[in-house]
Amino acid sequence: MNIPIRKWKPLNGSFSKDLNEALQQQHHAAQFIALAGHHLIEQLPDDSNTNMEYIPVWEMLLGHILPQNIRIGLHLTGLSISIFDKTNVEQKVILLQDKTKQTVLTS
Repeated sequence: MNIPIRKWKPLNGSFSKDLNEALQQQHHAAQFIALAGHHLIEQLPDDSNTNMEYIPVWEMLLGHILPQNIRIGLHLTGLSISIFDKTNVEQKVILLQDKTKQTVLTS
């Protein structure tokens, strides 16, 4: 996968209640990736096994490779979790809207 590198850009405009809510939802959704990294791969002293990378062209946070060569990604704009196989082909999508954390974990 050839991932282009982009520079950070400042947010323009006001930091509204709606924007804050959206960012909070993205933060909580990203915890699914961190949770998988914490429990499914080797724990590293700096906890970097829980980190993720941002893939700009997919507008997605993508976690480390997990057992069985799968990866978990979070689509930031659509707020959905994707499961990718070892060739980065999307195998499953879990829409997060109106779901509890427990519902997502058992999906």
